Amino acid sequence: MFSSDSDQLGRCNSNHVVEPKFSDTVDQEQNNVSKIIELRSVYKKYGKIKQEVVVLQNINLNIYTGEIVALVGPSGSGKSTLLNLIGGLDQPDSGDVIVDGRNLGGLNDNELSVFRNQTIGFVFQFFYLQPYLTAQENVEIPLVFRGESRAVRSQKARRVLEQVGLSARISYLPNQLSGGQVQRVAIARALVNSPKIILADEPTGNLDMNTGTEIINLLKQINANLHTTMVIVTHDLNVAKHAHRVIEISDGKIV
Repeated sequence: MFSSDSDQLGRCNSNHVVEPKFSDTVDQEQNNVSKIIELRSVYKKYGKIKQEVVVLQNINLNIYTGEIVALVGPSGSGKSTLLNLIGGLDQPDSGDVIVDGRNLGGLNDNELSVFRNQTIGFVFQFFYLQPYLTAQENVEIPLVFRGESRAVRSQKARRVLEQVGLSARISYLPNQLSGGQVQRVAIARALVNSPKIILADEPTGNLDMNTGTEIINLLKQINANLHTTMVIVTHDLNVAKHAHRVIEISDGKIV
């Protein structure tokens, strides 16, 4: 398992954005904390002209290396759409999405696939594990797309499963695991390529309160030990309070 973190994470107020807790100075770049995610004047809409729905409006946002940022807001506010843009799963209609120094609007489909595989780890509410593959085989999937050998895949998958506390469950199928264990497998899968960023969409949404707390504590340990930047979409303010910074979205705007 990861060693326990020092729990120096800042508390948040749901009514405003809380500044990052990396230092007492607001200007992160002056403190050698670099921007890893930057959105400039981002707009996103769906539908045809007469039925057009604007999902995101003039989003300007910086997220810094090593931050845990929670995106909160009501259903339909644009949180998941914003997460998809950061992860290169969707493209804005206008504006720039810059992640790890790359403007995603300038990448083709193949380049976006490589970017996602090498830079982003995804954790979803519904897990999306392959039901007929073992825990280890599910974790190996990103490594298959990376062209790693079977021996390397096995070694890396076993290592991250051990890190999330599942070394005794590597040969289990998803239906033989509890909900919390399944989500740990999904987190191990997100970690296996050593991503700089983890994007988590309602990672505790299908879990009971105690199991959800365990998952959030695991994500905090990963952040503390590996300095992995995390963006977490959540409806649960009990989850959001563990973030360094909380960003509220309403009607497609940051408020």
